[in-house]
Amino acid sequence: MKPRAVLSDGQCLLSKRKTSMNTYQIHGTIRTIAGRVQEQAGHWVGSRSQVLRGLQRQVLGAAQKRLGDVQYADRHTLLGQGNNRAL
Repeated sequence: MKPRAVLSDGQCLLSKRKTSMNTYQIHGTIRTIAGRVQEQAGHWVGSRSQVLRGLQRQVLGAAQKRLGDVQYADRHTLLGQGNNRAL
């Protein structure tokens, strides 16, 4: 049995990792997935307007997720958790 890295409070080191998403990232991902579903449904029923609405929803979802990515990166840089590079 391999020894695990255990912190002083008894928790495993791997459980301390944080992989959180902010609201914009979550909603953007959901909107993108919904757009894919809507686009595929439009293909199945032969509705060009549903295909286009699905594509539109995917673009808006991707943009919203990118906004969340920028906010996430900006927040972590401001808190000193990002790379400290000089300009």
